Amino acid sequence: QKPSIRLYYIHNVNSAMKFIRDSLKVKLVAIGAEDIVDANVKYILGLLWSVFRKIRSQDLGAENEKDEEMALLKWVKEQTDGYKDVEIKGWKDSWGDGLALNALIHKFDPSLVDYDSLNKDNQEENLKNAFTIAEQKLGIPQLLEAEELIKNNPDERSVIFYISLLFHAFVANEEK
Repeated sequence: QKPSIRLYYIHNVNSAMKFIRDSLKVKLVAIGAEDIVDANVKYILGLLWSVFRKIRSQDLGAENEKDEEMALLKWVKEQTDGYKDVEIKGWKDSWGDGLALNALIHKFDPSLVDYDSLNKDNQEENLKNAFTIAEQKLGIPQLLEAEELIKNNPDERSVIFYISLLFHAFVANEEK
């Protein structure tokens, strides 16, 4: 039933947060139902990030954030192994030419990317190609800026999150 007063909205959100805390075992810090009801974007994004991290850590079999990142990086290295000109070193310096992202997509579905036709020197074009395919074919929004990746100066959390979305697209496809 649709709530008619603020108190009922808060009650409903409290029920959802109790489920997230108790059933999903997500630690919720400094967020209350009122923050959600009041549409506090910062808290809502924090809640979504916490839930996403919990799901990601379960899929990767990791116990903590550092283990998650290392397991995800290992997965990327395994997926891109053997692709020409792709060397995964870390979260900042392996994405600038766009080849790693295209290699991941190609590994996911070779019909989406003609990897052999990519030119390492066409960094921006390679990145735009990967972003477009990821958005249109995999439903992954473009959360990264090509310019930041080319400069090897992206926000690491954003890169990790974006790669996590690719990882989950792989996992979802394998489960079909």
